[in-house]
Amino acid sequence: FAVQGDTTETLTAPWYSGMAQGLALSAFTRLFQATGDPAWKTAADATYASLDNTPVEGEPFGSWVSATGDLWLELYPRWPVEMSERVLNGQIFAAFGLYDYAQLTGSPDALRLYDGALTTVTTYLMSQFRTPRWASLYSLGHRVPPLGYHQTLVGQLLHLQH
Repeated sequence: FAVQGDTTETLTAPWYSGMAQGLALSAFTRLFQATGDPAWKTAADATYASLDNTPVEGEPFGSWVSATGDLWLELYPRWPVEMSERVLNGQIFAAFGLYDYAQLTGSPDALRLYDGALTTVTTYLMSQFRTPRWASLYSLGHRVPPLGYHQTLVGQLLHLQH
């Protein structure tokens, strides 16, 4: 997969995606809450583990901590980790999943990851992702401001505020 269409930066399957993992984590958590079926709790536990999977060269990973101590739940994880894309909406979708899972399980580790993810959003939102009088940047890697994406991000930020 060529990240942002850039054929010099490709991902080779398999890889984890913070956004996909976060959305799946929310879905599995809510399915367990709605049905009580332990299979959904097992799926939620396994999906959470993928987000809490730190980098090992050559292996898929879900999260990493930068040299400045910021926690990234990576949509397009690459090696070396500093080359990862750092996609804002992926970070927030992953955080939503962690929140749902922490509420279900009471896991202090899930709550710690959620807090770390949103602390990173708070740190970078205005200084790195916001483009005054224009659409927000999609990622710190390619720094492209897609117009349609901005509406998704606004919705996410309103949800976080709520």
